[in-house]
Amino acid sequence: MVHSGEYRDLGQVPPEADVELAASEYVAQVAPEDFGGAWFDRENGHVVLAAATPRGASIITSLREGATSISAALSKSTAESREMDAKADKGLPALTAGLKSGRIEQRLVTYDSQFLMRVQDRLTQFSSTDGIGEPVWMTRVDVANNRVIVTVDQFTQDLAQEIVTTFGPDVVAVEVASDPVPVVPAAGRWNDTSTGGFYGGARLSLGCTDAFSWYWDRPT
Repeated sequence: MVHSGEYRDLGQVPPEADVELAASEYVAQVAPEDFGGAWFDRENGHVVLAAATPRGASIITSLREGATSISAALSKSTAESREMDAKADKGLPALTAGLKSGRIEQRLVTYDSQFLMRVQDRLTQFSSTDGIGEPVWMTRVDVANNRVIVTVDQFTQDLAQEIVTTFGPDVVAVEVASDPVPVVPAAGRWNDTSTGGFYGGARLSLGCTDAFSWYWDRPT
């Protein structure tokens, strides 16, 4: 599948759906091998929790029927996850109520999140050795459509053939759009300055601290 355009922010989730979406996303993230993800369907106005396996569907059934905790529904808990599970359980009543009322829709999808992330990772490794040049500048998981989108500067038959050969015809969509931040030819491993763009290089300049995430409007 090929389409043109640019990535667009879908906007904010309505406040009344925040807790339901957060709890649904947590379930999908804890069991990525069984879920395709969770998202807010703006067209229909509700949260979607997508199961990718029979076990995922069974987990949703358990949550709908009033599981005592999310970890109980998932049938797995570790010392590392218990604290997070306890915090997530604060959203369990909303999750159960949403599934019972239909405010959270259950869907069955083909690909689980774990698989989609492997596809995304493989796409980022496409290079001249694959016979397609280096047209790929962004990839992202399109949770709502259960696929990965790869963004390229221009569509080529070599790229299409490599994608179909590697992943099949359904899991990857190609988006044609120009890179909004082209890298200047002189940008190298030292380049991390306000002139020409912050490229994450190794040079410390004007008080910036490399290797640490930072926010323009917040003190570091």
